[in-house]
Amino acid sequence: MFTYTPLRRDTLEIRLVRILSAGESTCDISLELRHAFIDEISFAALSYVWGDVKNPIEVSINASSCMIGHNLFTALRQLFDNGNHGWLWIDALCIQQSDQEEKTYQVKQMRTIFSHAERVFSWLGPGTSSTDKAIEFASRIGPRALSFGSDPSAFDIPLEELRNYFNRDKDLWKAEVSLKCDTKKLDLAKFIYDIFYWPDLNSRTSRQGEDGDDLVAGIQNLMKREYWQRIWINQEIALAKEVTLMCGTKSVLLDHVEAAFSAVDQCNRLHRYINSETQTFAKGLHPNFWINLPLDTRRRSKSEIGTPLSCLLYTDVVPSGCPLYAASDTRDLVFGLLGIITDNDALQLRVDYQLTKAEVFTAATRALMSKGDKDKNSYHLDHCVPREENTPSTLPSWVPDWQEIGQVGSNKPEMNRGGFFDATSNISIPTLPSNENDDSLGILHRAGCRVDIITEILQPHRPPVGEMAQNVEDWLSGIMAFFRLGPVAGPGEDYIWRTILSQGWYDKVNPSMDEDIAMLVRMIMRGQSIDVKLLRPTQKDFLNNLDSPLARQRNLAARLDQLEYAAQMIKMLQMRGSTVRRRIFKTRKGMLGLGHLAIKPGDVVTLLWGLPSPIILRPRNDGGGGFTFVGDAYVDQIMHGEFLKTDPIHEIFTVY
Repeated sequence: MFTYTPLRRDTLEIRLVRILSAGESTCDISLELRHAFIDEISFAALSYVWGDVKNPIEVSINASSCMIGHNLFTALRQLFDNGNHGWLWIDALCIQQSDQEEKTYQVKQMRTIFSHAERVFSWLGPGTSSTDKAIEFASRIGPRALSFGSDPSAFDIPLEELRNYFNRDKDLWKAEVSLKCDTKKLDLAKFIYDIFYWPDLNSRTSRQGEDGDDLVAGIQNLMKREYWQRIWINQEIALAKEVTLMCGTKSVLLDHVEAAFSAVDQCNRLHRYINSETQTFAKGLHPNFWINLPLDTRRRSKSEIGTPLSCLLYTDVVPSGCPLYAASDTRDLVFGLLGIITDNDALQLRVDYQLTKAEVFTAATRALMSKGDKDKNSYHLDHCVPREENTPSTLPSWVPDWQEIGQVGSNKPEMNRGGFFDATSNISIPTLPSNENDDSLGILHRAGCRVDIITEILQPHRPPVGEMAQNVEDWLSGIMAFFRLGPVAGPGEDYIWRTILSQGWYDKVNPSMDEDIAMLVRMIMRGQSIDVKLLRPTQKDFLNNLDSPLARQRNLAARLDQLEYAAQMIKMLQMRGSTVRRRIFKTRKGMLGLGHLAIKPGDVVTLLWGLPSPIILRPRNDGGGGFTFVGDAYVDQIMHGEFLKTDPIHEIFTVY
């Protein structure tokens, strides 16, 4: 078996391999491994997914036997067939994986290694006839797309203007001078036209998903590969000078793939409704088919935009029906990002494989909340979603399971996602003493005040599939009963509806709305009959402002009868209130709020200094004191600092 010799630490020494031969039999790959100083040799790096390594394949390294995973084996063979016989850095071969001390040291050097590599080869795995078509498309369209610039806004031609180009006699495409056209804009219009009428992209017969054999299926297949979910990929392609994407026997520059697929995405989002023919464009592609975390990270890096840890772990990126990120060793969900983030000087996180998953996740979460990026989109305590009481976990209640978020995304937004609230304004955040054992014990200390205690909870509405209309009515009836509302609507109930709609709709339904709007909201939320023909102008404007971006893109307001359009917006408002996965609660003092599903009577409503929304804490019953975190909340009439006028008593909350 192959035996490693130690790497020098006084100078940056690494190991490199090159492929000497790759025959047909599984054991006929011969590699040479050597030590080298990173500044003194030219090399490329391989980026790939380890995959299943339970049934390894034997190769030869320096005439000694070594076992590697199947995916790495196929990558090596393809690299050799492609004529890539130079020196390579490959983590599975160039790091002694059984030596935790060396692994820790080498992981710390990943940024240096990948930024020094002349090229990074990204191996996506075996190809298909459809992925071959996708790579061919990217190879031909990508360079043209890049010629218009890397900013997607370059494709933002007004729809009516583009429609005029499409409806021309095609012989006039060459008449730029006589038509007095903007040459660059005309070239872009031609390019968009070519994309819309590219074979297999504007087809009524494109198969859904990635299982077909056409171009759409190939694009979907490429972008849903497990490769994009591996946490290390963010660093490996973001730092690379140049990336060559390899899938089966085909290869293409990653920049060309990104430019081509971005162009398809922009055409689909901005220009799909040019005419009846273009409305079938890209049928079968997921709306976010080309969006994933590694590509977003690479764009930020190339544009020299800061990349804080929060924007990777708690990202707004919505993937195309697959996980955001994953790692075989869950600690790498943090360690694998330290080489690319731009805020670790403040966070002071370090690679240490002696730590447990709980210690790593706790340290990362604490650093994000106390020292991380102060941007409104960065991670803070009010972003954490509480776990259900019977959900087993080794993590503290205030620490999110980053592994789970990597699988499903951050799809349960905090109450202040819209930035409308500031319940603790004018309160300075005191510096609290910390214990070096806090991470291992999972303890969080936060200063704040108590507001009230929860006494009653309305059970959440969970409509069965296929019964939405009836269940909206049931939900409204439950609201009426819980608040003992009479048959006649009045201003006294407005606080109920703005509480129910506070998550995401507070800019439209709030105490400052005029009486016409308030009256309309009452009628909608009570499920009362509304004659849309009698709506006042301000009420029509209110419904128009409920429009979604997708509805605006399709110009529903113009395409639908105004009465039908208004009815759709009314139904949307009702359904939005009924499907929020939150619970309505009352407090001992008669306050009304909206909290997570995990809340129950006896929980304490608090304000924690520095957080814009109230936080619900649960007293621990183990005799040791302290609290369990139960999530953020909306509490009517205290969301703008009103409670601070009562001169509340400050205290330190210990949260486990």
